[in-house]
Amino acid sequence: MLAFLSILYNPDENAIKSIETAKHLGIYPIVYQNEVDSSYEKRLKDLDITLLGSNKNIGLGMAFKEAEDFMQHNAIEHYIYFDQDTIVPDKAWLHILNSYQGHFKDASIGMLFYGNSKKNPPLVVSSGSLFSMEIIKAMGSHDDSFFVEGVDYEMCLRLKASNY
Repeated sequence: MLAFLSILYNPDENAIKSIETAKHLGIYPIVYQNEVDSSYEKRLKDLDITLLGSNKNIGLGMAFKEAEDFMQHNAIEHYIYFDQDTIVPDKAWLHILNSYQGHFKDASIGMLFYGNSKKNPPLVVSSGSLFSMEIIKAMGSHDDSFFVEGVDYEMCLRLKASNY
């Protein structure tokens, strides 16, 4: 199963739209609430999606780790992550869905980055990336000791160092 992970900290309408679009396209939305005001919290609950987190800002590293732990125990094979302020056009979602079908047949691929024309970029951020849970299980989750800065690069560099 393919999931869409959204980690929210004081989100706006764009974050909600991305979650709604993912759900509409059959991508399983998982939302980690790092800090969400009561009006958005109610809207999220009304969407009938998986909500994680205590609605207290524990940082990106811990949010990624807790979400990846959930995914490991709930039959998620791959997940895509976009920062909450990234506006993802419907056409991009469809491209991701179509591309997703064959990319991870090679188990040596741990992370795919969309939106970059380079085949093997030296360093990528998490936003716009598609992650393999098989590789996350083998390599470990995002490092929960990173609050914000470095969480993206640490995972990418760890995968590259292990030839993924």
